[in-house]
Amino acid sequence: MKNFDEDNSFSIHLLRRIISREHGSLSGDIEEAYKRKAVKNKTRAILWLFEQTIIIILHRFFNMLYWECVMLKNYIKTALRNISRQKIVSLINVFGLAAGMTCCMLILLWVYHELSYDSFHEKANAIYRVTKIWRKGEVGHYATSPAALAPALKEDYPEIMEATRLQLFNNVLFHVDEKKFRENSGMVTDESFFKVFSFPLIRGDVKNVLSNQFSIVLSEDLSYKYFGNEDPIGKKIRLSNQNDFLVTGVFKNVPENSHLKFNYIIPFSVLPESVRNDWHNVAYYTFIVVQDDVQYQQLERKITGYLNKHIPESTSTLHLQPLRRIHLHSTHLRLGVAGAGDIRYVYIFSALAVFILLIACINFINLTTARSGQRSKEVGTRKVVGANRISILKQFLGESAILAFIAFACSLLLFYFLIPLFNSVTQKQIDVRVVLDMKLLLGFFVILFITILLSGWYPALYLSKFQPGRILRNAIKFGGRGHAYRKVLVTVQFFLMVTLLIGTFAMYRQLNFMRTKKLGFEKEHLIWLPLPAELRPNYENFKRELLQNSSISHVTASSSLPTWGIDITTEGVSWEGKNSDEYFLMRGVGVEYDFLETFKIEIIEGRNFSRTFSTDTANYILNQAAVYAMQLKDPVGKRFSLWDRTGTIIGVIENYNFKPLRFQIEPLLLRVYESQWMNFVFIRLRPNTVTEVIPYLSAAWNKYAPNEPFEYHFVNALYENMYQNEARVSTLFNYFALLAIVIACLGLYGLASFVTEQKTKEIGVRKVLGASTPAIVMLLSKQFTKWVLVANLLAWPVAYLTATTFLQMYPYRIRLGFDVFALTGFISLLIVLTSVGYQAYRAATASPVQSLRYE
Repeated sequence: MKNFDEDNSFSIHLLRRIISREHGSLSGDIEEAYKRKAVKNKTRAILWLFEQTIIIILHRFFNMLYWECVMLKNYIKTALRNISRQKIVSLINVFGLAAGMTCCMLILLWVYHELSYDSFHEKANAIYRVTKIWRKGEVGHYATSPAALAPALKEDYPEIMEATRLQLFNNVLFHVDEKKFRENSGMVTDESFFKVFSFPLIRGDVKNVLSNQFSIVLSEDLSYKYFGNEDPIGKKIRLSNQNDFLVTGVFKNVPENSHLKFNYIIPFSVLPESVRNDWHNVAYYTFIVVQDDVQYQQLERKITGYLNKHIPESTSTLHLQPLRRIHLHSTHLRLGVAGAGDIRYVYIFSALAVFILLIACINFINLTTARSGQRSKEVGTRKVVGANRISILKQFLGESAILAFIAFACSLLLFYFLIPLFNSVTQKQIDVRVVLDMKLLLGFFVILFITILLSGWYPALYLSKFQPGRILRNAIKFGGRGHAYRKVLVTVQFFLMVTLLIGTFAMYRQLNFMRTKKLGFEKEHLIWLPLPAELRPNYENFKRELLQNSSISHVTASSSLPTWGIDITTEGVSWEGKNSDEYFLMRGVGVEYDFLETFKIEIIEGRNFSRTFSTDTANYILNQAAVYAMQLKDPVGKRFSLWDRTGTIIGVIENYNFKPLRFQIEPLLLRVYESQWMNFVFIRLRPNTVTEVIPYLSAAWNKYAPNEPFEYHFVNALYENMYQNEARVSTLFNYFALLAIVIACLGLYGLASFVTEQKTKEIGVRKVLGASTPAIVMLLSKQFTKWVLVANLLAWPVAYLTATTFLQMYPYRIRLGFDVFALTGFISLLIVLTSVGYQAYRAATASPVQSLRYE
């Protein structure tokens, strides 16, 4: 009992000490009450102490909350009063912040969408693509692998739960009743495809949807296109006028954020067994699913040299690429699956968002601090009547927050209405309801918080530090350090703007370079047609009839389109003089005899294919890159073998870009194919004859392929489509850069207006003393011009390094000349003179009587 009383006494003593730190009078009252035995039991005394403590805390909290609400109401009134007094400045601030935040929101939306690719798959974190690296001179990294790899890996490594392989193809004729259309984005894949990827089926059984050799699975859109609202299961589709495929399933349309894009699937079993088990033709994509407890780096080390087991002479190594990294980290890989993104674009646009927000916030800071003299007496009066610096700080920070919230509300509306335009520019299909995504909303509020912090903190600190005594006796000179800060901020603002301008020019010139660069063949006046199975037996007759038209100069056929001009990717090549350790990947294309003349590709050594040489069906023509990789000095006449087909090298052609300019030119072989293996017809027209030739082509087509729809395309358009991703990114960057410049000009206009207003009397005196209008305009523009020149000198080296790093993405790229920097400097000066010059001209042409009438 004694110990209990001692413990209670100690507790009472502790509580009294705690309370006495903040509530000394209460502690005395409790002591007095205890002495008078108002509380007889010590345990009850402890409970009473707790009760009184909680009451006091709650009382103080609600009291503080009440006065904070009163102050907040006062701040809001003051803020709204100042906004109404300074309508132009407030409008500039709100518009600048709203535009900046809207740009940041749109960029955040784009970045969020890019980072979300393939995240919807249930096993996304366990799926990996098997890639291949070979080393011969330079390292080559490829996303494709042998067709036989997927089943072999699953069989040999228990860590691999599932494996699938796939290949994409295009230009297949679908025939359902009277409907005939050529469809792209087809895919041939294994039965295990739906076990690896989460593309849900609307109709059909995932277990056996691809079990039949001649089954086909359609997307929702494709099913509706051919069968409307009917159940398509069990219905037949004839492909390429050859085989009937039975519809066994319908899958939901592939999501926008999937790197795999396809509209229909047919089973891998439709391919010949020799193709399915081939280890040399590395033209297929292999995906695996690993067990949850397996570190993929450990599995990668195990499979690195796996190809040597099946190809002893191979020096290639296998590697694993996480599924979610494919879209943004595959610029160095051969991507036929879909248009790849680039993580570097994510970095570039993230930096752009920061730049734009900084420019908008600098506008706010400059305009707020520039007009500090008009608020100085208010600050002085508040401090005289008892306001401390913290309360002044909260007042001005609150005013900035109110303006930022108004701008945020405007930016949300702008964001909502700009999403359709954003989708049009980026070629995405982002639903407006994406704004309900919690992660994205959190990002928007982070943008708001950063905006309030950047735009409001410095002006609040600057305005709250004024001393009331000096203010009320007019002892403060507004300028000095604050003016110096504004110089620095304007210089930073133009530094960012000049950097954006140089980046914009670099992107535009690189895109224009890729569109106009000579590719090693002439793509102008060149039409291509698909070569269907129905036309192949009559191809020679079709070709002769076309050549009878004087507007057609050449006709040829090929197994591939020139934009990705390969149908073979193989390691199975050998040549005369080859060392046993020499090894590299060779690309291959099947062509007709007059392919080089039609495409106007120059022969460097040797001769072209010719029908006068019957052995040319087994001979080869190589490009310069292949000869260099083989280290052959005199290649013409040397023996060359592709798999089991041995022939002679009869010619060497100039390197031509058979892949997009994002890729280096690789070793390539041409060999003669029979027409039954050709896929495309190419027709070279004489200039300005398209309108008269097309009806002739259509008539000839209908004569030899009456069951096939006539479709023609221009090779030029193929190359335009190749660079759509770069074009979209460049356009998006241009829009945002233009908005950043507009925001900077708006802020500069407001600042120039204030500076001009402050110098009204000085201008009046100068005019009375005989100063001319150009002299006054020059006087007012000079200080801004100096800041812009300094910004240019600082921005040029930074922009050069940044733009050069960006251009390293492309093996074929432009060089940044001095003209880009000179043009940027001229534009920035023009912007300044336009923004500032108008205000300066108004002040210079105003009557001095108005400014000096009361002096």
